[in-house]
Amino acid sequence: ALILSLITATAIHSLALQPESVFLKDDTTAQVVLDDTTLEISQTKSGAWRLQQVVADQVDEMGAAQVLAKEFDDTVETDRVKLALSENVLSGTGRTKLQINGSIQLLDENGQRLTSITGIEPGTSVRITGSLKPEERLYGIGERFDRVDQRGKKVRIWAVDKWCGIDGNSYVPVPITISSAGYGIYMNRFEFSEFHLGETIKDQWSITLKDAPLAERG
Repeated sequence: ALILSLITATAIHSLALQPESVFLKDDTTAQVVLDDTTLEISQTKSGAWRLQQVVADQVDEMGAAQVLAKEFDDTVETDRVKLALSENVLSGTGRTKLQINGSIQLLDENGQRLTSITGIEPGTSVRITGSLKPEERLYGIGERFDRVDQRGKKVRIWAVDKWCGIDGNSYVPVPITISSAGYGIYMNRFEFSEFHLGETIKDQWSITLKDAPLAERG
């Protein structure tokens, strides 16, 4: 799984990462240096990769999941495992790996690509894009009224009590999609967002986070 926690982005229209763009910050944290920003990468004990943007030399550890857990006196797994970096491939204790080579590629245990993060676009809204396979199906996104497979749809992550226009709306939206290819993507943020799941570009998913609150920092 990929857990994203992007707050803002500067002029990074597409990723063109070289192997030297990634390095180990410490035993449990890697950093990927982009044009004008840095991503911090870690892996949880459950095997999920967490990608967080570094803003003013720090990351925001209180994403949507963490704030909700605190509200209900619960906890979210944040323990990080030890990472290894070899030939621009990051590995931890989970079954998947991340390859930094032109894009950020999520690989399965056999080294086959599951998906790639191919671009991050700037502005007060953040848009991150990735790749889809032709046969891939996408599930999740919370309560939906139309169908189970959301491939080909634009889905809004915003609670709406509106019967007169339910397409794209939901009482219980959840910013996570699970792919039949064997991975999931969770946007761990609060703001209104849109998931484009092969809607306009058939072989591409994208997530747009609207009005990112820290866009002027950094």
